[in-house]
Amino acid sequence: GGGGAVVDVAMDYLSPVSLRRLQWRGLHQTIELDLATGNGRHWQDGAWHDIALPGDRNQMFMDAMADFLALADGGAPVSGAAMPPLFTPTLAIARAIAAAHAARRFTGTIKGEFA
Repeated sequence: GGGGAVVDVAMDYLSPVSLRRLQWRGLHQTIELDLATGNGRHWQDGAWHDIALPGDRNQMFMDAMADFLALADGGAPVSGAAMPPLFTPTLAIARAIAAAHAARRFTGTIKGEFA
């Protein structure tokens, strides 16, 4: 296409296992984070490298939300975390997700009784 980024957002609220995974794939590197287990890894220069995630999961989620809100407002991360350049267009990404959500259409058939 036009050289723009391709984004895939998926949410599974029915999974019997708590999943909190993030994955970014670029032309030259990949970052994978599993926030539920605290494991992360980064693919660059032909090898995987472990990423150290904070030990306090609740604080990690709070910091991530604070950073997201700061970036969405056009500011810098407030947690002091080093953000990959991928995070800088947060507001544009959030608007694209909102537009995709608003444009979704259900085309299937629902059969059965649901309470």
